[in-house]
Amino acid sequence: MKGRGRNGTAAFTLVEVSLSLAVTAIVLGSMAVSMQREAKGLAAMATSNSIERGTSQMLDRLGHELEYAVGANPQAFLMTSLSAGNESGFSVDASRGFPAWGILLLDPGTPAEERIAYADLVPSLHRFENLGRGAQCGSPQNHSKNALVRWAGMACPIDNQLNPSASEFDGVSKGAFAPIYFRGDGTGFSFRVPTMVSGSDDYIQNGEVTWGSAVGDGPSSEGWSALVYQAQAQFIEAQEGFDLDRDGDLEDVYDLGRIRMMSWNAYSDSSSHTDVALCPPIVLQRRCDWGGDLNNDGFDDPIFLWDPDTGRLRISLYVLPGRIHGHAAPRRVETTLYLRNGAWE
Repeated sequence: MKGRGRNGTAAFTLVEVSLSLAVTAIVLGSMAVSMQREAKGLAAMATSNSIERGTSQMLDRLGHELEYAVGANPQAFLMTSLSAGNESGFSVDASRGFPAWGILLLDPGTPAEERIAYADLVPSLHRFENLGRGAQCGSPQNHSKNALVRWAGMACPIDNQLNPSASEFDGVSKGAFAPIYFRGDGTGFSFRVPTMVSGSDDYIQNGEVTWGSAVGDGPSSEGWSALVYQAQAQFIEAQEGFDLDRDGDLEDVYDLGRIRMMSWNAYSDSSSHTDVALCPPIVLQRRCDWGGDLNNDGFDDPIFLWDPDTGRLRISLYVLPGRIHGHAAPRRVETTLYLRNGAWE
């Protein structure tokens, strides 16, 4: 009996030890998983913070680049009528300030309003070619001769800020003291800077500033520059399982894109150009509604909002630098610049 008691006690002790070791292993395993998740979360947070800092640094660099720049609001008029089925191209009366590729806004504020993507611009002919009709989820329209053509990227406050009709503006942004009604999508900014061309030793020649841009191998008085948003990927709430704008559904789709710095020859058909990506594809825009409301606060969120009268350029970026603990972590990074030389005449 004593032997059996001793054997029984020993067996029970071994069971206890085994159970204890098993519990300890589970606890340690859970701790390891938790620490691993935490480490991944911290790593994601560090990456997110790093990208956010990089975005802020990009805005700082743009501030230095644009301090003495002059902004422009490119617009022109159709030289001939344009049918809804024309995808080859069309000419306007002037094309300076329009980027080498982008999206145009025709007949803004009218029943014939249409956004048209173009892949090529022939400056000598003031001609936009290789068209994508009905861009931004619109539909092709017929346009009459002398119809207004604007670069859709530019967003500028309209003159009537008191009680404009719906046809007068494309969006309403939140201002410091009152809403700001604006025309355009706010996904770009066209500008020129003081330029010291080859053979000169000053930005001023014959009492006037030489305006231009660095294009290709060097500065050019025929150069023009623009900041342009380029979509490259999508964020689909239903696939991600995350309500990005917190509107209570998973039905929204967003474009993720880069901000690019483009420079080109605005007065000749030279193939020389510069096109540089300033950030990864982390900038959010609502699909089919670029410049629209991103945070569900009732106000639109253009990336660039340019006031030619005051020289004020507001840059507001909603970025998605990464995911923390499996969830999307959007951030807002913004700045306001005051261009000393105002607007291009």
